[in-house]
Amino acid sequence: QEALALAGRTGHLVHQTWSLTQLCILYRRRRDAEATREYALRCLRVATSAQQLENAAVARGNLAWLAWRKGDLGEAEKQARTALELWDQSAFVYAFHWTALFPLLVMAVEKDALDGALDHTQALLHPQQQRLPEPLEAALEAALQAAEDDGAEAAAQCLEHAIEVAKETGYL
Repeated sequence: QEALALAGRTGHLVHQTWSLTQLCILYRRRRDAEATREYALRCLRVATSAQQLENAAVARGNLAWLAWRKGDLGEAEKQARTALELWDQSAFVYAFHWTALFPLLVMAVEKDALDGALDHTQALLHPQQQRLPEPLEAALEAALQAAEDDGAEAAAQCLEHAIEVAKETGYL
């Protein structure tokens, strides 16, 4: 909050964007939907103005999470896919793809779209992405292993477990 205030006083849009991005993530992890929405919308506005595609993508990922929580699956998918497209346009790899990938993962599982869910799982575990908490990472890895060793039903059960762990750890 202090960094955001200082960046606002100095008019430094990039620092404002960075602060807003971190506040989006903080409030999402705390499951504070109202604060997440406030900071995501501000972040999207400032990041777009500052041409910070990576941070606009994080805002979109958080808006996807909010839409998913409200049951607006069409909007959730639209926001998440827009986030991924923005990251694809970036000159470097941004480590917060989880903000968009977790809503896509849970929606794929709910649709019984196992291939898509496993693709999202692999993307979450990519070495260039932010390291997830060990229990969550282990649950996601177990789903991939189950798909390889035991088939679709076992993988789907493991993904259901991973979703529960993601909820417990503040990622969903």
